[in-house]
Amino acid sequence: MPAKTRQAQKQDFNYLIKTVLDTQDDDLLATVLAQNNITRIHQILTMPSRAIDLLMYTETKDNIEIEKPIPFYLAAVFRIIKAWNQHLISTHNLKKIDWSDQAIVNADTYDDFRVATYDPDIPISSYKAINIPPPTPPTPPKQTNIVSDFQKSIKRDKAHYSVLTNESNWDEWKRSTIATIYAHGCQDVIYSTYAPSTPSEVALFQQQNNFMYDVFNTVLKTPMGKHYVRASESTRDAQQVWTSYMKYMRTSSRADSELEDLMSSLTSLRLTPSYKGTSLDFIVEWLDKLRQYEDMTHQSSHFPEPMKKAMLQNAVSNLKAFGDVKMAENIEIAKQRGPIPYSEYVVLLQNSAANYDKRNLASHLRNKQRLINEVHFNLDDFHLHDDSPPSDDQNEDEEQFFGSFAAYEATTSRPTSFRRRPTLKLETWSKLSRADQTAWDQLTASKYSTAISHKASPGQSHPT
Repeated sequence: MPAKTRQAQKQDFNYLIKTVLDTQDDDLLATVLAQNNITRIHQILTMPSRAIDLLMYTETKDNIEIEKPIPFYLAAVFRIIKAWNQHLISTHNLKKIDWSDQAIVNADTYDDFRVATYDPDIPISSYKAINIPPPTPPTPPKQTNIVSDFQKSIKRDKAHYSVLTNESNWDEWKRSTIATIYAHGCQDVIYSTYAPSTPSEVALFQQQNNFMYDVFNTVLKTPMGKHYVRASESTRDAQQVWTSYMKYMRTSSRADSELEDLMSSLTSLRLTPSYKGTSLDFIVEWLDKLRQYEDMTHQSSHFPEPMKKAMLQNAVSNLKAFGDVKMAENIEIAKQRGPIPYSEYVVLLQNSAANYDKRNLASHLRNKQRLINEVHFNLDDFHLHDDSPPSDDQNEDEEQFFGSFAAYEATTSRPTSFRRRPTLKLETWSKLSRADQTAWDQLTASKYSTAISHKASPGQSHPT
């Protein structure tokens, strides 16, 4: 073992005293070592037993310094270290202990020796290796063919890949294609930096290239896709086809135009009540545009997270419902916890959007039901007639009744009721002015109920 520098020796000493022996700065052992200028392990190992007994330390009491001999338990620590050193040399058949070797020099082996092995009545030089059986090497795991079996079980078919005919569908096509490539175990092909090193890897990679080149030749039907496939026809290098097309989609003038559109959308999109969809749909759409932008640009061009958060806040700021999210963040800031991180803000905003959409849908359904109740109400509870089924003549007359309720009943699949509906006969309806017909249609359920209850009193005839 080469000689260690003074700095390395000091590090070994600190490791032994502070870590292995768990000595704190205010412990008496630390005071004794400092006052006696003991800063190296070899100073302890070469210290005679008589010198250990003569070690002194100074204690200050009432501003008076008193010199005292170290207590016996501290003297024992020095002797244990010396005996442990001899024990480690004998046990591991070493000439010298490397005190930085934490595999043999650690708190556990020290405690085991101090408690179970060390005997203060035995001379230090007599410590020999304890007959410890050599560790049994772990049984190597049984070699299985799980990966091989998985690869063999995969049915690779180029029909599993979708055809790309329009580069406007590139983002969706790329995502599904990469997923299928991974499912087929050919993912090395889409890593431009991958290079096989062993003969078996070279043979496997060639097979993967052959298969994926056949796939690209079949599914890439855009002009540039065909170009890159034809350029690698002689080598059947599917890796080069993929790398070239990816670079084109990120650096071409078309890509620049798409990036401009994405940038414009990310900075100008606003969630308003006129948005066709839910607020959660809007947020997901915005996040997907951000993903596309970052996928097409280098990481150095990505927006920092505080800017992403500010942009998303601006996109939803037109709806007061999302003020709760901003308020929650202000509370966090007031508690000196700092602003909400972007990733947490996105989750909080999505939860808020889901709750807002739920309330909005419930309100919409209530309004719709209220409108139906006001315009197309049911008067089954008004007993205008007995419960006997109407005659054919009555049914025939019923068909000539007019009014919005009769029109509603005729356009629905509701069964004909045994009770009359508040409708007008053709001759009566025809005599009404357009304004009166409109007024009849606009009567509310309560007004119909009042009118019918009044007309249905005993001794009076029913309305026609």
